[in-house]
Amino acid sequence: MAGMLLGRHRTSGLAVASSRLGREGIHGGGEVRVILLTVAIILAFALLYVWQHIQVIRMGYRVEQLNSELSDLMQEEKELTLRIAQLKSLARIEGIARRRFGMAEPSPSQILVITGDKRPRRTFR
Repeated sequence: MAGMLLGRHRTSGLAVASSRLGREGIHGGGEVRVILLTVAIILAFALLYVWQHIQVIRMGYRVEQLNSELSDLMQEEKELTLRIAQLKSLARIEGIARRRFGMAEPSPSQILVITGDKRPRRTFR
Protein backbone atom coordinates (compact mmCIF):
# COMPACT_ATOMS: atom_id res chain seq x y z
CA MET A 1 0.00 0.00 0.00
CA ALA A 2 2.80 2.29 0.70
CA GLY A 3 4.20 1.62 -2.74
CA MET A 4 0.86 2.42 -4.23
CA LEU A 5 0.68 5.67 -2.42
CA LEU A 6 4.24 6.40 -3.33
CA GLY A 7 3.44 5.56 -6.93
CA ARG A 8 0.41 7.76 -6.86
CA HIS A 9 2.32 10.61 -5.34
CA ARG A 10 5.03 10.29 -7.89
CA THR A 11 2.52 10.18 -10.71
CA SER A 12 0.40 12.95 -9.33
CA GLY A 13 3.53 14.93 -8.50
CA LEU A 14 4.71 14.58 -12.08
CA ALA A 15 1.28 15.44 -13.34
CA VAL A 16 1.21 18.54 -11.16
CA ALA A 17 4.72 19.52 -12.17
CA SER A 18 4.02 18.99 -15.87
CA SER A 19 0.76 20.91 -15.65
CA ARG A 20 2.59 23.80 -13.99
CA LEU A 21 5.33 23.63 -16.59
CA GLY A 22 2.70 23.54 -19.28
CA ARG A 23 1.02 26.63 -17.94
CA GLU A 24 4.31 28.46 -17.54
CA GLY A 25 5.30 27.38 -21.02
CA ILE A 26 2.08 28.77 -22.43
CA HIS A 27 2.48 31.96 -20.43
CA GLY A 28 6.16 32.29 -21.37
CA GLY A 29 5.27 31.52 -24.98
CA GLY A 30 2.60 34.19 -24.79
CA GLU A 31 5.19 36.79 -23.94
CA VAL A 32 7.34 35.61 -26.82
CA ARG A 33 4.32 35.73 -29.10
CA VAL A 34 3.56 39.30 -28.06
CA ILE A 35 7.17 40.31 -28.69
CA LEU A 36 7.22 38.55 -32.06
CA LEU A 37 3.89 40.09 -33.00
CA THR A 38 5.16 43.55 -32.01
CA VAL A 39 8.34 43.06 -34.03
CA ALA A 40 6.30 41.81 -36.99
CA ILE A 41 4.02 44.85 -36.83
CA ILE A 42 6.97 47.23 -36.59
CA LEU A 43 8.66 45.43 -39.49
CA ALA A 44 5.46 45.60 -41.55
CA PHE A 45 5.18 49.36 -40.98
CA ALA A 46 8.85 49.82 -41.83
CA LEU A 47 8.40 47.86 -45.05
CA LEU A 48 5.29 49.86 -45.87
CA TYR A 49 7.20 53.11 -45.31
CA VAL A 50 10.08 51.97 -47.55
CA TRP A 51 7.66 50.77 -50.24
CA GLN A 52 5.82 54.11 -50.18
CA HIS A 53 9.09 56.00 -50.40
CA ILE A 54 10.17 53.92 -53.41
CA GLN A 55 6.78 54.52 -55.05
CA VAL A 56 7.10 58.28 -54.52
CA ILE A 57 10.54 58.24 -56.13
CA ARG A 58 9.23 56.16 -59.07
CA MET A 59 6.31 58.51 -59.54
CA GLY A 60 8.68 61.49 -59.46
CA TYR A 61 10.77 59.96 -62.24
CA ARG A 62 7.60 59.18 -64.21
CA VAL A 63 6.36 62.77 -63.82
CA GLU A 64 9.70 64.08 -65.09
CA GLN A 65 9.57 61.68 -68.03
CA LEU A 66 6.02 62.76 -68.91
CA ASN A 67 6.91 66.45 -68.58
CA SER A 68 9.81 65.93 -70.98
CA GLU A 69 7.55 64.07 -73.39
CA LEU A 70 4.95 66.84 -73.14
CA SER A 71 7.58 69.46 -73.90
CA ASP A 72 8.74 67.49 -76.95
CA LEU A 73 5.17 67.08 -78.19
CA MET A 74 4.42 70.78 -77.72
CA GLN A 75 7.53 71.65 -79.76
CA GLU A 76 6.45 69.19 -82.46
CA GLU A 77 2.96 70.75 -82.48
CA LYS A 78 4.48 74.22 -83.06
CA GLU A 79 6.60 72.87 -85.92
CA LEU A 80 3.61 71.11 -87.50
CA THR A 81 1.41 74.20 -87.16
CA LEU A 82 4.09 76.24 -88.91
CA ARG A 83 4.38 73.57 -91.63
CA ILE A 84 0.60 73.61 -92.16
CA ALA A 85 0.66 77.40 -92.52
CA GLN A 86 3.47 77.11 -95.08
CA LEU A 87 1.60 74.45 -97.05
CA LYS A 88 -1.61 76.51 -97.07
CA SER A 89 0.18 79.60 -98.35
CA LEU A 90 -1.59 80.95 -101.44
CA ALA A 91 1.71 82.05 -102.96
CA ARG A 92 3.01 78.47 -102.69
CA ILE A 93 -0.18 77.02 -104.18
CA GLU A 94 -0.08 79.53 -107.06
CA GLY A 95 3.57 78.65 -107.78
CA ILE A 96 2.73 74.93 -107.88
CA ALA A 97 -0.26 75.60 -110.17
CA ARG A 98 1.95 77.56 -112.58
CA ARG A 99 4.92 75.14 -112.60
CA ARG A 100 3.23 71.77 -112.37
CA PHE A 101 -0.02 72.34 -114.18
CA GLY A 102 0.95 75.18 -116.55
CA MET A 103 -1.76 77.48 -115.22
CA ALA A 104 -1.65 81.24 -115.75
CA GLU A 105 -3.70 84.32 -114.91
CA PRO A 106 -6.82 84.47 -117.06
CA SER A 107 -6.93 87.16 -119.74
CA PRO A 108 -9.72 89.76 -119.45
CA SER A 109 -11.58 88.07 -122.31
CA GLN A 110 -11.69 84.82 -120.33
CA ILE A 111 -13.38 86.41 -117.32
CA LEU A 112 -17.18 86.21 -117.31
CA VAL A 113 -19.33 87.94 -114.73
CA ILE A 114 -22.62 86.20 -114.16
CA THR A 115 -25.50 88.17 -112.75
CA GLY A 116 -28.97 86.90 -112.24
CA ASP A 117 -32.12 86.99 -110.27
CA LYS A 118 -31.41 85.57 -106.82
CA ARG A 119 -35.05 85.03 -105.93
CA PRO A 120 -35.95 81.36 -105.66
CA ARG A 121 -38.34 79.98 -108.21
CA ARG A 122 -41.36 78.05 -107.15
CA THR A 123 -42.39 75.07 -109.11
CA PHE A 124 -46.02 73.87 -109.01
CA ARG A 125 -47.23 70.53 -110.20
